[in-house]
Amino acid sequence: MKNNYATFRPKTFRDLSAETREQELGHFQEVLRKGDPITHVLLSDWASTSDSRSALLAGGVWGGIRWPKGLGKPKTLNITGGFNVVHEFWKIAGVDTGGGNTPDTASWKIQPAPSLWDASTDSDYRVAFFFFAGGGGINGNRLTISLAHVSWEISLLLSPGTIRLDPYGLVEFGSLGERIVLADFEVKHLPYSRGRFIQPLGPAIDSDLYKQPST
Repeated sequence: MKNNYATFRPKTFRDLSAETREQELGHFQEVLRKGDPITHVLLSDWASTSDSRSALLAGGVWGGIRWPKGLGKPKTLNITGGFNVVHEFWKIAGVDTGGGNTPDTASWKIQPAPSLWDASTDSDYRVAFFFFAGGGGINGNRLTISLAHVSWEISLLLSPGTIRLDPYGLVEFGSLGERIVLADFEVKHLPYSRGRFIQPLGPAIDSDLYKQPST
């Protein structure tokens, strides 16, 4: 019996011709240039006007990393250079070893790098990202976000400290082709604890130069 799965499964961007993809992507760039936050409502409204637009966004994952401009920014050509964003897919690869044995050799496989762009507002710096999730539902996707090993221009108005992501930059999720909008990660400044720098009172130097001559 012929498998009709391809007939009934939801269309994705892979089903669109190169010309249609380019055309609709161009239209969607106009949405991005407006700077409006990417929400489920915005995506649904845009995709509802045609099947091609709905297919183009199927399985898409959207999110961002934000922080107040008063904190500072990475010393990179673009603020996107301040972060590492990695998408992985849990790929199941059973191997037939004979005798009815098919051990599971599943592992996380790194996927094409997510798209990153500067989506800053008047008050906040923001790095937006987008990628297509691996489908199947039961097969997980993993997103890992970390601070890149680059220097930051930290505001002189802030006390000495460190910066970190909140929440910790790791998310796992499944996908059945729906559009996913993740809550923004935040870069936060953590001042050093004053207790770490308090020194006990008392003599700080014990040198022959300061010893009284013996009599």
